[in-house]
Parts: sequence; C-alpha cells; structure tokens
Amino acid sequence: MNKFNYNHGLRKWIIFSTTVLLLLVLIFVTNQNRYVMNIGGNAIGTITSPVTRAVYVTTSKVGEVFQSVFGTRQLREEHAQLVAENRQLQERVNIMENVISREDFLKDEYKLMQERKRKYTAANISAKEPGNLFVHFTLDKGSKDSVNVGDTVVQGTLNEENAVAEGLVGTVIEVGLNWSKVASILDENNNVSFIVNRNQETGVIQGMRDGKLYGFMYNKEGDIRTGDSIYSSGLGGIYPRDIYIGKVAEVLEDENNLLKNVKIESPIDFNKLYRVLIIDNGVNRNEE
Repeated sequence: MNKFNYNHGLRKWIIFSTTVLLLLVLIFVTNQNRYVMNIGGNAIGTITSPVTRAVYVTTSKVGEVFQSVFGTRQLREEHAQLVAENRQLQERVNIMENVISREDFLKDEYKLMQERKRKYTAANISAKEPGNLFVHFTLDKGSKDSVNVGDTVVQGTLNEENAVAEGLVGTVIEVGLNWSKVASILDENNNVSFIVNRNQETGVIQGMRDGKLYGFMYNKEGDIRTGDSIYSSGLGGIYPRDIYIGKVAEVLEDENNLLKNVKIESPIDFNKLYRVLIIDNGVNRNEE
C-alpha cells in the first residue's frame, strides 16, 4: 500500500515537473521567435521603405500633374467656355480694327469725290490673280456703269501736303457688262512715267520690290532726293497728269553707274485693296 502511494506520488511529481519544463521551453522559444520576427520585419522594412516612399511620391506627383493638366470635368468645361469667349472677343476686335482702318480711307474717298470735279465710279474688287500683291484684279463694275478700257483707277489718299488726293492704282484693261479687269502700276509691263513735283524731273516706275515701288530716272544726272513727291507725268497717254504716286524713299546708283534708281513709298496698300474709284477719262479729255 505504501509502495503504491509512493509510486503514484512520484508519477504526479514527474508529470508536474515535465509540464513545467515544457511550459518554460515553450515560453523561451516563443520569445526567440518574436525577436527573430522583429529583426526580419525591421530588415524588410529598412529595405523596402525607400522604395515605398519613392512609389508614393511618384504617384502623388503624377496625380498632381494629371490634375493640373486635365483637371476636373468642371475645370475642363470652364476652360472650353473661356476659350470660346476669347475667340468671340478676338473676332469682335478684328471687326473693330477693320472698321477703324477703313474709316480714314472712306473719309478720304468721300472728300475726294466732293472736292474734285471728275466723274468717279466707286467699285469693289471681286477677284484677283494668285499672289499677295494686287497686280491684276477684277472689279464689280463694267460697261453698264460707263466703265471703259483705259479708264484710270485710283484711291482717295493724302499727299505730301496732307491734302486729299488721287492715289494712283492702275488702269482698266478689259471690260464686260458688269465687270472690268485692272492692271495695277505693279505690272512690270505697265510702265508708269512719273514727274518729280519739286523740279519736274522725269522717270519711270517698273514694279514693286520689298514693299516699295521701284524705277529709274530718264536722266542719270537728274536731281531727285529722298522725300520728293512723285506724280504721274501724263507722258505716254496711259494716265492723266498729276495723279499722286508717292514719296521717294531711297535713291541708288546702279552697279555700272549708268542709271539712277529710285524707290518710292506708295500711299496705296497693294496687299489689301478692296475698293477703288474709276476715273472717266472721257471727262478728262473734255477738260483738257
């Protein structure tokens, strides 16, 4: 009986001791694993942290750029509306500038028609040959409006004395019932004889270069200076005398010293003609 009790008590002690030991081992192992996991976690975090930060910053910047470029739907709609309004305002400005730019021209034309005792026919340009300059163009007036071949085409402008004058444009070369064709003084085949207002020296215009009429003096020794006023001479019978052509912008000697070349600034803008006056040369002949 005592032996039985002894063995039973020994078994309990062994079980208890074993259990305690296992618990201690388990606690130790758990703590070690947690330490290892902490070390591993820290190591992984240390390695991946810069990458994570870079990805976050890049994503944020891309988002900001996308937002600034494309914006929200509301911002895009507001931007489109502003663009449309700006386009409309620009069109209005262009119209106003066009009206303002024509105002002086229309005033000069009106004064010219009131002050000069000539018969004028106002005509609009309906077509032109290709190119920037108006060398040959078509008017919307013809024989039914008493337009004839050889009639002189002018614009109202101001001369050197700031007085209204006829600015020479060209001559009518062909006429239909309700149209007429004009060769301007830029046509190299339409040589325009001119006279210097200051001293009656003469020369001829042969076209346009670099925005200036160009030609030469008949007399190489002729006295012509920058600023001199140039008028049609009436020589050759194509144009009436004393129609304003422009001012001398430059006087040049040619390479062989045989000619005295001149550049003349015309008051006529041959890049954007839209309306002219046709002189009835029959009235001119009666006056002469």
